[in-house]
Amino acid sequence: MESVPKTRVSFSEYQAWTDDERWEIIGGHPYAMSALTTLHQMLSMDLSVILGSFFRGKPCQVLASPVDAPFGIRCGTARPRRGV
Repeated sequence: MESVPKTRVSFSEYQAWTDDERWEIIGGHPYAMSALTTLHQMLSMDLSVILGSFFRGKPCQVLASPVDAPFGIRCGTARPRRGV
């Protein structure tokens, strides 16, 4: 992953960015994420089905779409990306 720009950003600043590109924020530094492969999507879907079955009826949920989920939040408070 390539980090651009080199400055630190806050979660609020990140949320103001457009959804044209996928980014991950690690330690306040943005990293561009590569495009997903078909194999990745197949494995992700299989894992979502398995985890979804396990968590059915429990307080946590399995989400298959991109979700803004900063570490340290409580279960159930993650927010879907805009437009999803």
